[in-house]
Amino acid sequence: MDLKLVTTTKKYGKTTNFIFKGILVTFPCLKQYSGQTFICRNCEFAGSGSRVHLESPEFEKLYDVYSTDQIEARYLITTAFMQRLVDLEKKGFKGLNISFEQGNVNIAIPSYKDWFEVSLLKSAYDIDNYRSILIEILNLLSIIDSLKLDKNIGL
Repeated sequence: MDLKLVTTTKKYGKTTNFIFKGILVTFPCLKQYSGQTFICRNCEFAGSGSRVHLESPEFEKLYDVYSTDQIEARYLITTAFMQRLVDLEKKGFKGLNISFEQGNVNIAIPSYKDWFEVSLLKSAYDIDNYRSILIEILNLLSIIDSLKLDKNIGL
């Protein structure tokens, strides 16, 4: 998925700035909430929320949290959830951005390669053609498992 901002000016003409390149996965959130909460690296929130400071110094060094509801943000982002995100970072899953919106958990995974793309130059029967896709699926399942998004544990 490419999210880009295209602008046109008289001086420079049409310019394209990539805001995000990667994959976006959405899961239903098992907790009830009504606001919006964002977890991101080195970002400034442009919405109506405010900065949330949480109790994990290690997490705070890596991520910024913005929310429309401070109490709800603390309800959604538990200390265990913060530790799981820090652990994912240590495993090499750097730059994950997470949002809680409209009953869902959205995870933006940055990547500059094309996920799930196979070479048309190789035989369709060549297993190596599908190895990278399998690795990407396993990485995605690892993130789901690490964050425990498939379990009703309260995040």
